[in-house]
Amino acid sequence: MLIRWPKAIEAPRGRALDQPVELRDVLPTFLQTAGAQFNEKDFDGRSMLTLVRGQTDNWRPFIDLEHSVCYGGIRVPGTR
Repeated sequence: MLIRWPKAIEAPRGRALDQPVELRDVLPTFLQTAGAQFNEKDFDGRSMLTLVRGQTDNWRPFIDLEHSVCYGGIRVPGTR
């Protein structure tokens, strides 16, 4: 993910980080950037501003994925 933040956010630029981010992190990032009040526990994702500001401790070590034919009640031919 590429992020370019406003100059008002004090954080170093031009870094590459190893922490994985995903789509679920976008909304909390936008909310925090806008200064909105929200409860982080209401979201699956986390604000990427945490990473931008160099706070990488306790960030997820990997992205968890799940896929199953049980969603929506549709069976894929050839599956059990």
